[in-house]
Formats: sequence, structure tokens, C-alpha cells
Amino acid sequence: MTLADRHMQDLATPALYRNIIIPRKEEEHEKHQKSAARLVRTLSGRPSLAVLVRGIENAPCFIWVRLLERILFEHADPLGSQNGSLGESTNAITELHHLPVDVMKICVNLQSLSVVGQAPPVDASGTWRWLNFLLNPNIKLKNLRVWCYPRSRIPRASWGFFVAKVLDVQSSLEYLDYSFDNQCPKYGADRVNSWAPELQVLAGNYIGGLRALLSTKRSIGTLVVRSVPMRDFSLLCADQLKTVDTLKEIIYQGPVEDEQPDLLELFGAMPTSLRIFRGEMWLNFPTEDDLFQELLTAFVLTPNLIEFGVVDLSSSCMGFFEIDQASIFHADTASHEEERLQDQGMWLARYAEICPGLRAFTFPDGKQWSRANGWWIYRGLCSRGYFNG
Repeated sequence: MTLADRHMQDLATPALYRNIIIPRKEEEHEKHQKSAARLVRTLSGRPSLAVLVRGIENAPCFIWVRLLERILFEHADPLGSQNGSLGESTNAITELHHLPVDVMKICVNLQSLSVVGQAPPVDASGTWRWLNFLLNPNIKLKNLRVWCYPRSRIPRASWGFFVAKVLDVQSSLEYLDYSFDNQCPKYGADRVNSWAPELQVLAGNYIGGLRALLSTKRSIGTLVVRSVPMRDFSLLCADQLKTVDTLKEIIYQGPVEDEQPDLLELFGAMPTSLRIFRGEMWLNFPTEDDLFQELLTAFVLTPNLIEFGVVDLSSSCMGFFEIDQASIFHADTASHEEERLQDQGMWLARYAEICPGLRAFTFPDGKQWSRANGWWIYRGLCSRGYFNG
């Protein structure tokens, strides 16, 4: 390697290892673990790289020890392996149990971690031990996302106890995405209240877990709620969020629901401090105008909005698109789009009267509008509409 090549490598290496994405495909759990095992192998051979790591994405919940053994020695001398295989040494296997933890403990600058994938069928020796480095107080995470899918009650409880111990230690968290229901296992209020005192962004899938984590006055600025029925989410807002003046942004991704949602109840339960709302939900309104009219009333309850967007996942929304596509074939495309833009511009002008600070709006059909100097602007691939508002 020439001096110039070495210089370029020295410049590129910190960037390559700053944020590591472990390759992962659905249902290919062994390949996922192999990729993580290769990362362990690399960092164990070059500890200086570990201190460069700031983020790891798609970390598996566990790495089987035998798989780690194969990865560590997949390029080893076959004769050497036969003469001194780890498979023949209990002490060597014990060392393998600790190797991933010892390696990852060196990642003292790690700030962001996402854990995804399937949990093991049982909490066998050496399963998720590689994540035990998170119990080291020298590791100070700011962002933690845990998307783990245990398939039965025993591993779910075992995994839950482990994550709870991590949250006991990782007190510097500012972002937490952890979908637990606080039922299996159930944690005491004092313990939950001690978690993540600096938390700013909370995301989750279960109302029980969200209620537990929102039970104290954390200065949460962004709340992400997934798969919770709108009625339950409205009650959560009314019970625990209505008076939270730090909450500025809500992202709501609702489940399939047959009933037309009560947007007035939802927005009436939200704090008046709310600035941004983004939603994906099954709206099930008879027509778009019915939806837009209800939003007009709902915005009276949240007058400080600066950004709003909603994606309609319901069959009625698909009906809108089918009608629009049919009309395009029987009418001039440009005039059809102009009429639709004019209609949206009219509603935006009315919304801006209620929410004077409103600056960005996304309609269910995906059209994104922005407001500047008193004008609503839409930029599409083929057209641009300007409407005073």
C-alpha cells in the first residue's frame, strides 16, 4: 500500500465506522446474526475501530455461540482448527460467551442503537449476552430503538426483564422506541419513573407501556404512537397529555378500524402546545369534504398548529383515487388537477384563518403544500398552484 493509499484509508475509516448498518432481511435470522458476528470479529481484531463507532442499526437480539465460533474461524487454517478447535475446549467456549460483550464495551462513544429481529425461543446461555455491554455505565446511549419479537410468553418476559435492566443503566436516553405493554412483566411505578429522565422522544405500540412512561413529567417533545386504536389514544391524551406544555409533535399510525374516527374528540384531548401532527389512519369518511369539514372544526381546538399531514388508509380513500383516475380518462388532465388544487387551496385558506401559524399541510392524496408570505404553494411534477391564504 502506497503512502497516498494509506492516507486515503486513514481519512475514510472514521466515516465507514461512524454509523454501522448491519444487513438484515425478513426471515433470514441466521444471516442477520452472521453479519453481527462478523462485526464482532472485526472489532475484536482492531479495537481502535470500536472507539470510532457512534451508531449501530439493525443489531440482532442475540448471536448463537456456535455461529460466532464459525465466523471467528471461517478463515482460519484448517489444520490449526483441527488441532485446537474451540469446539473441543470448554474454556474457549466460555471465552466466546464473553468476547462480544468485551468487544462492544470498547465502543465507549456509541450513542445510537437499534435492536431488531426475532428473540430466541428460550433464554439459553449465550443468546442475547452480546447486548450485555449496554449494562456497562461507561456506555451512554442517547437513542435506543428496540423492535424485538419474542414468540411466546417465557422469552417475552425474559427479554422484557433484560431491557428493563438496560433502561435502569442508560439514564442519558433522549430517544426511546420500545414497544412494551407493562404487563409481561409488569414494572413498579418507581422503577419506570426513574427511566430516561432526559427523554425527549417516546415511541411505542402499547397503551399500557405508553401510560407507564408518560406517568411522570418528562419533558417529552415528540410522541410516536403506532397500532393503538384512536379511541384509546384519545383517552391517553385526555388523561396524561392535555396539560403537557412541552409536547410539540405527535405522529400517530393507527390500526385498521371500521368506524369513522372522532377527530373532534382526538384534537380536543391534545395539548394546546401541539405544533405538528402527522397521521396515518383509516378515516372512513363518506367524502373528502366531510373529512375536510371535520378538520376545520378540529383545528379550533389546536390553534397553534404549524404543520399537519394525514394519510388515509381506508377503502373510502381508495375510492377517491379510483374516481379521480376514472375522471382523468374522460376529461382533460390539466383541468382536473386545477380543479382539485383550487378546492384544496380553498380549504387551506380557511384552515389558516383558524391556525394563523400553519405553514405546511399534506392532504390524504399526498399533495404537500407550504405557505410563505401569505401564499399557499403546491409543487407537483407537472403543475404549480398558488393560492392566497
